[in-house]
Amino acid sequence: MTETPNQKFIRLSEARTGKAEFAMKQLQHLTSHHYEYSEQEAKDIISRLRASVDDAAAAFGLETIEQIEMSEPVPPLSAPRTFEEGELELTKEEDLHMIHIGPQVGAAIEAIANGKPEEAEGLLLNLMRS
Repeated sequence: MTETPNQKFIRLSEARTGKAEFAMKQLQHLTSHHYEYSEQEAKDIISRLRASVDDAAAAFGLETIEQIEMSEPVPPLSAPRTFEEGELELTKEEDLHMIHIGPQVGAAIEAIANGKPEEAEGLLLNLMRS
């Protein structure tokens, strides 16, 4: 079975959002003691980023970012903790993350079941990169 347009959207949006989040973290590293910057330079960076987010919101037919009610972000997974009766205990955030990646994993499993291991590999590699 081929990937549906929504599955493709989810897969690509996850990967691209992950890249954007990584780039934001890289910008945050510029605040370390190894660099110097003025308040105006920092404001310029934030202004450019906000404009980009507003452009993305407009492309999706949404209002500017200040007017969108945001849901809580899903934090990254932490290291596994304990097993009880053979099951891994997950935090609420980890449960949400698993729900978030579930469709992508499901599409990969479906590709394997349909004899398309290359497609499954691509889906899983994209998931790992996000």
